[in-house]
Amino acid sequence: MKKGFTLIELLAVIIILAIIALIATPIILNVINDARKSAGLSEASMILSGNNNYCATSAMKNQLDGSVDICADGVTKEDVSQMVSLGNAEVLEVEYENGKVTKLKVKSNNYEFELQPDGIFSVDGEATDPINPTPGDDEYVDASGANKPKLYNNMIPIKYDGSNWVYADESESWYNYDNQEWANAVVLNSGVTKDVGDTILESDIALWYVWIPRYKYQLFNADNKSVDAQVINIEFENGIATTGTVSCQDAINQTDSEGNQISEICTNASNGNWYTHPAFTFGSEELSGFWVGKFEISTTDTTCNTTLNATNCNKVLPISIKPGVSSYRYANNYNFFESIKKIKEDYNLNGDSHMI
Repeated sequence: MKKGFTLIELLAVIIILAIIALIATPIILNVINDARKSAGLSEASMILSGNNNYCATSAMKNQLDGSVDICADGVTKEDVSQMVSLGNAEVLEVEYENGKVTKLKVKSNNYEFELQPDGIFSVDGEATDPINPTPGDDEYVDASGANKPKLYNNMIPIKYDGSNWVYADESESWYNYDNQEWANAVVLNSGVTKDVGDTILESDIALWYVWIPRYKYQLFNADNKSVDAQVINIEFENGIATTGTVSCQDAINQTDSEGNQISEICTNASNGNWYTHPAFTFGSEELSGFWVGKFEISTTDTTCNTTLNATNCNKVLPISIKPGVSSYRYANNYNFFESIKKIKEDYNLNGDSHMI
């Protein structure tokens, strides 16, 4: 007698598969929709950042050499497409006034993202912060109140274990600003791959970075007088909030009441008042923090770190950030600026890189 499945057994299997499909389908669809929403939010954030950076650079060039500031009279939807790569996104509305994007609505992946007055995007009525999102349950955040580090493409978190730098697990303690243990991250040389827990050798690393979270500091010598050295009090700020009461603006070709040239004009700048550090305002964009090179820059063309050769060295060159090597010295400001800016392209980083 041949063995086989009875009709009842086949029906039972079909029913079980149908039940599994009914349970799994909504879960899969939710995962897909969340991924689409996350990707769209990232595009909207990059469009905002790209527009602000482009306009900040344009305004800076206008101040330096009198070139046309293309953002001075506002920005149109068509202008944005010339400033940044929109990909599959579509800019529905944009307004740019007084050096700042005041309105931005972007459609991406069938979702509409609208910039809110507090600097975050809303989607379907739900507020979402692309700059400093709420960490997941498996993501480590220290207790200092400092904004958590934002890792870009190809950046890996590292931690010193007492004898070696190792690839840190993001779900475990890898920084602690209360204990002056700053968040460190590196970009590895091309072709080098590492897993969490692996030792990271100096020879593996192309770029070293340390995270500077947004903070304000307390003035103690606002009058520029002779005072004793003292500790500068600082407090971390949450997200992109500005809680300092002091405000300053650049002063171009201006002098004080005594005829001395001044670089800035400040209000409420009195001892004891708090000033949100201006480094966290880039053009019209507020930053939750930024990565800064842990060492002076070098170039991978090592002869240009040690030898003056105007023909071969004073040009845009690939950059490295490493200890124990000579600094990149022989270049003018333009080539320094452009070389550092090119880090984004050379190492496939999805964040802007600028000269300090």
